[in-house]
Amino acid sequence: MNSRRSLRDTLVIAAALATMLMGEASAETFTVDDDCVRFSFVEEMGTPWDIKWKQGSNQDLRETSWWTLPKGMLQIHGIPGQPDGDSRERTSVPTEIVHAPGHYHATFVNPNYGSKTLDMWWSEEGVYIEAILNLDLPDLVIGSSWEPGGTNGDGNDYVKIYPETGAPYSVRVPYPGPPTYFFDASATAMGATDLDYDEVFGYRSSIPLRYKVGSGASLDGPTLFLPQGTMTVEFALTNSANWDEFVAGNWRIGPSKLLSVNANCLDTTFSATDGAYGRGVLSVSDEAHIVVEYDTGQVTHDDATFALSASLFSDDSSDNMAAGLFKGGLLLVQASDGDNLLTGDVIELQLSEVPNVVGLLAGTGLFEVTGGSLEDPFALDYGEIVQITFDIAPADLDDFSVGFDGISNITLQPVPEPATVSLMVLAGSILTLTRRRRKEGK
Repeated sequence: MNSRRSLRDTLVIAAALATMLMGEASAETFTVDDDCVRFSFVEEMGTPWDIKWKQGSNQDLRETSWWTLPKGMLQIHGIPGQPDGDSRERTSVPTEIVHAPGHYHATFVNPNYGSKTLDMWWSEEGVYIEAILNLDLPDLVIGSSWEPGGTNGDGNDYVKIYPETGAPYSVRVPYPGPPTYFFDASATAMGATDLDYDEVFGYRSSIPLRYKVGSGASLDGPTLFLPQGTMTVEFALTNSANWDEFVAGNWRIGPSKLLSVNANCLDTTFSATDGAYGRGVLSVSDEAHIVVEYDTGQVTHDDATFALSASLFSDDSSDNMAAGLFKGGLLLVQASDGDNLLTGDVIELQLSEVPNVVGLLAGTGLFEVTGGSLEDPFALDYGEIVQITFDIAPADLDDFSVGFDGISNITLQPVPEPATVSLMVLAGSILTLTRRRRKEGK
């Protein structure tokens, strides 16, 4: 069996299973009502509305009675060719859906405008939504009409404006009264607040956009005008301190993006006589400093444990070049207090000697994630694909007929692929080995 082909075929099968399992899902309307928030989500319109943050004003951010067409926080408007003269986003098809406590994720495909990917997170700190928009049309709009704090007319409602040039400033909302727009220009963020509550809600964009806001029976906006192309728009509902950090790009709810899990100087042994397949066992097991790297920084776990095992399934060595396929085994990354950071079942591991480099082997592998506190950052409900490589350097190794000891440096690195099945590829490790011959390995 060709070990390279085996791994490739495994990945192809995983992708096929992902397509079968995930595919396109039917749109639905659901309501979330927990200790932190309450909101409704209409998937065919690709938007949440009537959001209530219970640690804030505990009032719905919703349309007032004079506005008869519901508009959600990130529903797209201005789409031509819609039936009944209604230009709102409708008939969107959600895919890649993840619906978990405190988190909703989906990509919405709409033939009339393109697509958008929403990640919505909520907690006691508020609500955060990231929308990545891929728009096929210009002059589209998102926005809504709300009452900050659930009331108006008391003189305590303000809009915070962050123009493209110049310093940010606040404007008191002059309502109720005739429709009046008091800002219509390029900006990078805009939020609304009721000074009776420590609560702000609004938008921030990755590029300057035309923002428009006014008042009448209630607050009209913030409204964002969208150009054709790709951009990111973020929505936040939180307290004033978090809002300031949000505008600066430093606040969001949800886990930071995990970049890698690193462990160095790990004792490693290959036994050529044992193993489930009667050919040998590769065992990596040692205390180590585990470094978990995120896009926002890194966390170090001192005196942690890293363990990985796999049984040699076939020795594919030839022409004095070592190569082998390993299957079955366990992965464990454990903090010093005994909490599991990551656990998994090794599915496949391939090692082969690198040409023109003395005793250096490189490899790839797959493991199924089974638990640990890092499970979610690595894989959503269905798991993510990760890569792993092993670079092995014994003094001299022609095949796997003998045992050896060594030292390993291992990195687990998630790959930014859509969630598929609970499979992950082991990525980026260096394993330096000194050969130790054993009589029983002859």
